[in-house]
Amino acid sequence: MNYPLESPKFVSACRWWPAPTKKTDVVPTIHLYTFARDDESGRRPAELVAIDMVAENLLPLGGAVEEATDRRQELNQLGCDVRTRVIRDVAPGKMVICVSFQATKRLIKHIQGD
Repeated sequence: MNYPLESPKFVSACRWWPAPTKKTDVVPTIHLYTFARDDESGRRPAELVAIDMVAENLLPLGGAVEEATDRRQELNQLGCDVRTRVIRDVAPGKMVICVSFQATKRLIKHIQGD
């Protein structure tokens, strides 16, 4: 998805995808482009912030007051193989990041509540 401002919000549409049924089914790889900055504390680089934005829309925690961080491992436990690439710097401290992940059967089933 190449709509950096809002693309993390659209990834929740994966909820309605059919899960692969056979081992031979192709597992799609999703490439999502988004804007991100290093967090204010300087503890997390823009790449991790971008992953957390994607994870929040794929696997919302539901009503948490504090934002969850470092969710790459959570996605990888579902077989997503999350990767990031810095595409370019667009403003001081603001970058376009490509977050790539696989929409595995485990991920689809998980977000569908199965």
